[in-house]
Amino acid sequence: MRKRRDRETEIKIQICPLCRSRRIQRVSSLEGDMTGAIGILPPKFQCLDCSWTGRLIIKEIIDLQKRDREKET
Repeated sequence: MRKRRDRETEIKIQICPLCRSRRIQRVSSLEGDMTGAIGILPPKFQCLDCSWTGRLIIKEIIDLQKRDREKET
């Protein structure tokens, strides 16, 4: 069985696969994602910077302990 990572030491951030922006929002059912709202397909996301829309989202994992060590040096 895999060990779970300590959730206090890392952050998962959704980023746009096209422009790598962190300004991502989920498309609501009223805006055209009814299949994602009822669970038939994964939810649809939209980038606020480049207007990309799709169901694939990339999650960037930031290790807080490593980031703090890099800031100290």
